[in-house]
Amino acid sequence: MNDDLMIIKQFINIFDDNRIRFNDIGWASRAYLIDDGRIVFKFPRDNEARQDYAREVETLKLIKPHFSNTPKIEWSNENNDYIGFYGVVGEPLDEEFPSRPNVDQQKVGADLGEFLRELHALTPPDNASKMTLRDVISEHQDKYKKSSPELRKYLTDVDLRRVDDLFMREMPSKILELGEKPVFCHGDLQGQNVIVRDDGSAGIIDFGDAGICDQSIDFAWFEGEILESMLVAYGDDEVLR
Repeated sequence: MNDDLMIIKQFINIFDDNRIRFNDIGWASRAYLIDDGRIVFKFPRDNEARQDYAREVETLKLIKPHFSNTPKIEWSNENNDYIGFYGVVGEPLDEEFPSRPNVDQQKVGADLGEFLRELHALTPPDNASKMTLRDVISEHQDKYKKSSPELRKYLTDVDLRRVDDLFMREMPSKILELGEKPVFCHGDLQGQNVIVRDDGSAGIIDFGDAGICDQSIDFAWFEGEILESMLVAYGDDEVLR
């Protein structure tokens, strides 16, 4: 940790440790928030995280000229020993957002829809990862298979056959029938990665999973008024809905 702090301080010229908060909750990174997230530094825990950093840095460089509501990459090196950026300050849009009176759901949804419309139109970096519909299907099926022993404790044989049919036949068939519109996606757009700022606008963080996939993946976490406002601002169609 002392080595991390030395690197941070040489860049930002802040020597008051009270202004630097260590966040140890991430699987892949050790993160430090300076002045409540106005500046953020991340350090990888392993080589896989370093590879993810390389893609995240390219993504942040790509989007930097286009958006005012995303992190601004400022510090990194060739070995991806760290990345540092100017962050987005506010409160995350957690799962309790429908009951939070200070969240204007229409505004947040419109901001997200406009953000996605522009993001999905960008040309991806050369090193962008790609997830096809068949990859999505395989991921869901793998999770289902791993959970099957637990499901057997609670469901009847008839119910299990229905669930098995849903995951192994109906879901793949319907997804492939709807087709695919691969675009450059955020890849992990959900509550913890949406920041509601003091003015009520939405900021978007954590681009470590950005890559090429079907446009719908960036809408999947949302529901209700926020989702409706996202779709209207984005310019939706029947298939996306």
